[in-house]
Amino acid sequence: MSASNAAIATTVEQITIVTHHYVAVGAAGTVLTSSDGLAWTVQPPISAGDLAAVVHGGQFVAAGKAGGIFTSSDGITWQTRNSGTANDLAAVVRTLSGYTAVGDLVRMKVIAASSSPERSSGQLI
Repeated sequence: MSASNAAIATTVEQITIVTHHYVAVGAAGTVLTSSDGLAWTVQPPISAGDLAAVVHGGQFVAAGKAGGIFTSSDGITWQTRNSGTANDLAAVVRTLSGYTAVGDLVRMKVIAASSSPERSSGQLI
């Protein structure tokens, strides 16, 4: 469904861009994509839970409620990854060795999106 001329009734939490390829994530697993940041296409939800963050660093990585971690090469087709936590994740960043996600009392380093994460409990960093 193209959302270019219609109102999108969802909450968007974060947007990332890679060479004319925008991906936004938000409430109830919402994923939106765009080639120009103006006309958006609603993609199928990737989770029942809210998504709080998305980043690109060779692939798209989204994170959210109940430890949800998802990866995609194109921002349209997503794979669910095992984060090893049920805690909500609030942010994800690309690092030199992979990705790091943080959230409610958890910090985890995902060396590669397909590998098992290393976790450490504690305060948000």
